[in-house]
Amino acid sequence: MYLLDTNVISQLMRLNPNAGVAAFFELVKKDKSRVYLSSLTIGEIQKGITKLVRSNDVKQANLLQKKMDLIVQEYAGSILPIDEDVSSVWGVILAKTDDTNAIDKLIAATGIVYGLTVVTRNVRHIQDTGVKYLNPFS
Repeated sequence: MYLLDTNVISQLMRLNPNAGVAAFFELVKKDKSRVYLSSLTIGEIQKGITKLVRSNDVKQANLLQKKMDLIVQEYAGSILPIDEDVSSVWGVILAKTDDTNAIDKLIAATGIVYGLTVVTRNVRHIQDTGVKYLNPFS
């Protein structure tokens, strides 16, 4: 079972996704593996869409918003919250490592709590957290 980082799910929004990420999604589909998102991923992508609106690229923002709405619909029931357990594990991670890359470490904490492999390009941000991870970009 997998937890997708924002940099992986955002590949689904591209015309030409990374070949390794595309291969990962084909494998997941073939194996019928469960895939989850963090609620943080929704926020990170929404932040990017909102920045496009603020910079007057409304056309691109609208396109990405439609794609994001479809992704949220597709993963309904598989979007994990930041709850008390995740927050507690996150606090331990920050105390044992450092407090940089807080969102990536919250995603790692979510992976630990739910027993998921985090799929990410940001391996260096989470490699010391104890979470299992996979980099489909390499």
